[in-house]
Amino acid sequence: MFAAPAAREPVATDGGRYDVELAPRLRAAAYWDEAPQEVRRCSWFSQAAPFEEAAAAELERGYVAAVRTGAWGARVALPGGGQVLLAAPGDMLHFPDSQLTPRPCAVQRGVHGFPMEEGEADRIDHLLFVVHGIGSGRDQAFRRSARNVDDFRSLSQRLVRAHFASSLERGRLGRVETLPVYWHGVLRGETIGLDGKLRKITLRSVPKLRHFTNHTLTDILFYTSPVYCQVIMDTVGNEINRVYGKFRERNPNFEGEVSLAGHSLGSVILFDLLCNQKAPDSDSEENLTIPAEPRRLSQRLRSLIGKAGAGQLRITYPQIVFQPKIFFAFGSPIALFVTVRGNENLGEEFALPTCPAFFNIFHPFDPVACRVEALVNPELASLEPVLVPHHQGRMRLHLELKEAVRSAGLGLKSRLVDSAQSAWNALFNDGRNGALQDREEDEEEDEPDERQAAAPPCSAGRGRLNGGRRVDHVLQEAPLELFNQYVFAVASHLVYWRSEDTALMVLKEMYALSGVSCDSDGAREAAPDSAGRS
Repeated sequence: MFAAPAAREPVATDGGRYDVELAPRLRAAAYWDEAPQEVRRCSWFSQAAPFEEAAAAELERGYVAAVRTGAWGARVALPGGGQVLLAAPGDMLHFPDSQLTPRPCAVQRGVHGFPMEEGEADRIDHLLFVVHGIGSGRDQAFRRSARNVDDFRSLSQRLVRAHFASSLERGRLGRVETLPVYWHGVLRGETIGLDGKLRKITLRSVPKLRHFTNHTLTDILFYTSPVYCQVIMDTVGNEINRVYGKFRERNPNFEGEVSLAGHSLGSVILFDLLCNQKAPDSDSEENLTIPAEPRRLSQRLRSLIGKAGAGQLRITYPQIVFQPKIFFAFGSPIALFVTVRGNENLGEEFALPTCPAFFNIFHPFDPVACRVEALVNPELASLEPVLVPHHQGRMRLHLELKEAVRSAGLGLKSRLVDSAQSAWNALFNDGRNGALQDREEDEEEDEPDERQAAAPPCSAGRGRLNGGRRVDHVLQEAPLELFNQYVFAVASHLVYWRSEDTALMVLKEMYALSGVSCDSDGAREAAPDSAGRS
């Protein structure tokens, strides 16, 4: 029924991110280091649980014999214990030996009726590299970055089917491939051996807490060290180039664009790396090769971003072999690191040399995230960040109510002022006071409105960092999170991997590069209003 392929080469699965060796039944990651996982060929099931392959083989032999002879009612003994009654093609029961399940269970042959995920498109439209944060990017369940990236990748595929259906039907879309980039393990491995060094100086009290600190929070300290920062930067740059090269080998027909995303400290690493890329003088390939020796920060960029600089000037930076189109920062403390280095104003002329677009996406309760626009133009600090649209096409209900109350409050304030003005005119209605009032009204017409003066126009002062577009984008918090912001603070720093709003925004920006828009989007970008919400 399930004939094995004649070829001995590994079978690519999961969009080419894993290879399966059929003989040993092992699945290995293609792009990153990970312990091989056991796989199983499933053909017979008992209550949706697959039988072992040896048991399935016995059942298959008994089933084929019953079909050929027509002699149903035979019992098949299983190698692991128990037996299966083959009463009829659609009536088969499993009698286990275990006393925990004395009643027989229904048996099914094949995967008919099981919910199966839709297959992935062969064509890859866009490649997204994701650099993890502290502690190898583990989430609340202490899963590695690859699992978080898998969640984000699966979520993106569902959103593409839901929000880009018309483009899919016309064959304009393939899929987005998302690959993790690891750097944490290099610091902890045998070459650097930081784990052993930390164990020597770590107190033995509260061991679990100290173990957590040594494997997560100390990554921040190591990145601020010129010695270990150099190791981290070399690891990230070289790993991006290595994975990209392997991806091109496995996908020789790839013609899409490439973007970068970083979470937490990973976004800081990418920001420093992108700040120190060589701007190509032409479109020739020789400008996109890795130099023999990494260059230091160029004098032009050094003068552009100020004396202190946006990155650490005492280290060298590897050059990545492609020009990324977009840089996404999730829950990012970039602005904090830049400010601590002594640079409070990058200026409106600041831009990433090889990456034209930059989006800083954060949850409003994320204790690590910071705004970036204020570093470009201090006046933008008074401008609210752009509200990321809800994936269902509207604001969350509690935010709509909040906005309605705010608008009603402004309207009530305006009506009260108008009423007080009318009462004042009626009380002092002589010619002198009338003339004085006329002068006061003329002066008020010359003064800007209080709400308009609170924030500069969106079209002015944005700088070149994101091509004149807004940089800071805030997610909409869930209603439950409003009850206690402190309780959900830690979880909000890890929410991006399972956030439909984040994934949909990333998809929109990436597919906009090829002229593909979301089904619900009319124009590419609506004109932003004074509140900064485009």
